[in-house]
Amino acid sequence: MLQKLLTVFTKFKARPAVTTGENLYGQCVSQSRQVPFYTDYGVEDEIGARFELLCLHVILVLHVMKLDPAQSDHEQAKETSQALFDALLRALDDTMREQGVGDLSVAKKMKALGRVVYARLKAWDDLLSPQANAPERADYILKTVYARDEDDGAIESHDHNAALMAEYVEKALKTLSVSALLRGKTAWPELN
Repeated sequence: MLQKLLTVFTKFKARPAVTTGENLYGQCVSQSRQVPFYTDYGVEDEIGARFELLCLHVILVLHVMKLDPAQSDHEQAKETSQALFDALLRALDDTMREQGVGDLSVAKKMKALGRVVYARLKAWDDLLSPQANAPERADYILKTVYARDEDDGAIESHDHNAALMAEYVEKALKTLSVSALLRGKTAWPELN
């Protein structure tokens, strides 16, 4: 009987693109937790900044995977991207539950958080286009990762750090490749 159950469960293994998307999510988490972001780039080690940094890394991978829609493995890229995005949403849901958010409130809070994630996707989609420039990216990074709005006084270290982060984003666009991502491999730029 146990052998039959094992046989049935092995037939329902996750599709390779789903497994790859989940692996890419893990690599995005790992990269966004690199210590230099918090020591050298001045990102606050608090939940909002960590969320923004994670979203940025996931969005970078999603953006690179959709760069060449004519590629032969376009469907695999779409499926992998969806699996990556789903892994992000599942992790956010899990985090809320771990923080003690009740089951009845999770759906409502996830809906609000989903709107934030989609807003980031849209904004970064525009900012990662070839027409966008580093100062525009740095400005958005100031508003999201560094949580500074236009009413805040000028904080030169944040301006400098946001410019460094914008350079990092530019480098990531060059080091990440569709073919490597579809094999579950990220190549993040060095943090300096």
